[in-house]
Amino acid sequence: MKKVKNAVELVGKYDWGTAKRYFAHIQDITGRQVLQVQVDKLKEALRAKEYKKLSPAEVTKHRKKFTSKVKNKCIEDWERETGQKWPRYTEEVLDKNGDVVRAIGTPYDAHHIIENQFEGPHEWWNMHPAKFPDEHQGGIHGAGSPSRELFK
Repeated sequence: MKKVKNAVELVGKYDWGTAKRYFAHIQDITGRQVLQVQVDKLKEALRAKEYKKLSPAEVTKHRKKFTSKVKNKCIEDWERETGQKWPRYTEEVLDKNGDVVRAIGTPYDAHHIIENQFEGPHEWWNMHPAKFPDEHQGGIHGAGSPSRELFK
């Protein structure tokens, strides 16, 4: 009997094991779970579309569509669908010059699980709360993140 070594489960063109490591990485960095209802929606999205890296101009255009109104709707929908409250800053976050970049009461950043540079949908199921700057840019997107393997 022949053993299959390192069998890879694909969802669309994506390695599902790497996707699961990415979700676990997000949870480890933020301390907040990516719920199964989101995982199911993300799996559908990965199955339905191949996400390709956009040009810098296309990324800018895609980001411009993520207006405050769209972001707030995503957060409201996320709260309704997950039964959780989106976290908010309890302390001011200052930049290197001492200027306030995140005020008390401001919602945490809305991290796109399928990233903007890959035309990640501006939908509740593709969002995860991430505290600026540690959890977001330096954490979820940091060196060694499984997202770098998943989306190329």
